Amino acid sequence: EVELVTVPAMGAEWSAQELKDMKKSGRAEIKAEKRKRAWNAFVRDQEGVCGIPWLTRKVIVWGAFAFCICLGLTLYFVIPRVPNFGFAYGTPLVENGGPTPYFYRNPANFSFTGNVDLQADTHSSYIPVHFRNITAELYSAETFKLVATGSTGPLTMAAKSYVPLPINMTFSYAAVNTSDETWNTYYNACQNKIAIVGGVRPGLNVRLILKMQIAGLIGSYGAATLLSNVPCPIQLPLNNG
Repeated sequence: EVELVTVPAMGAEWSAQELKDMKKSGRAEIKAEKRKRAWNAFVRDQEGVCGIPWLTRKVIVWGAFAFCICLGLTLYFVIPRVPNFGFAYGTPLVENGGPTPYFYRNPANFSFTGNVDLQADTHSSYIPVHFRNITAELYSAETFKLVATGSTGPLTMAAKSYVPLPINMTFSYAAVNTSDETWNTYYNACQNKIAIVGGVRPGLNVRLILKMQIAGLIGSYGAATLLSNVPCPIQLPLNNG
């Protein structure tokens, strides 16, 4: 006698694609395909990035544009500007009450002090301008010899204003003898007016060079000007030289 046993029907066989999807490489391809579809949808502005519906391509583009505008405006107002420089009262070199000036003939040299009477124009800046230092150098326009140096040290200038800037200069020069052109030029320009017929001393021709370091700006900045027929800031005693 034959006994019949009911066997459950077998399911459908797995396709080659299903078998591939079960492997590691297949899962990687599925993820890559999902990323591709998401990217294409983002490019077409149909979906947001990272699953955020509102963070679409258009929103990101406009957001980046607005950020760049805000950054540009911020930098425009907060980056300091290099001031313009002029002379406060039309007299570039003035006396500052320093040590007694002297001119020696043997060896030929001189030493005295005076101020370069500058004025800074900071109207181009929206914030105060912080200087690490400002240095000034004076050169003879005829011989190109350095005759004076000075510096301010750290200082701050208010924005949108005219700021007086007197720089204390030390005039110092040495030569071989009194026939030196630079020594003679300064001796004649700085001698006592009483010792000159008519009381009019010859002026000085000098080149002023400024160098400055400003907080918030990279590197050094400079300015230069040529001053013609400038009166000497001091007057020698009658018994000098």
